Amino acid sequence: MIWEIEFKGKPYLFVHGAICTKEQFENFECSYAHLMDDGKVLRFGVQIGTKDDVKFVRRLSSTEKNKTSDRALSAFCEKFLRKEFEFVIGEKKEPCLICGKLTKKIEINYEGRICSKKCCREMDKRFFGALRLGLKFG
Repeated sequence: MIWEIEFKGKPYLFVHGAICTKEQFENFECSYAHLMDDGKVLRFGVQIGTKDDVKFVRRLSSTEKNKTSDRALSAFCEKFLRKEFEFVIGEKKEPCLICGKLTKKIEINYEGRICSKKCCREMDKRFFGALRLGLKFG
């Protein structure tokens, strides 16, 4: 869940314990600080505040959260996704995991049928999106 918060009077997002700016979240950058279970706010292991310094303003709606997460995922993909893909060729054609088109290509990282670089990029986005949400993939 994502909240808009104020920490010591400045606007931040609160994402599963992390306190970050919108830009940090959208660009997959290191968060500003973390609110710990014991109520301490730590930045690089040093206490910079407590839960009393955090004001929860509002929970983002699912639409706002999805837009923010989509922008963050797009930024991450542009920064870190592979530019090259490796395929081996199978003996028979089977459906692509993304689009369903029959292909003999097997992408080695996913060990599954992926027909093109476009579909491979989409699989990368889904994979990293699942990781970001803490989901098991596969």
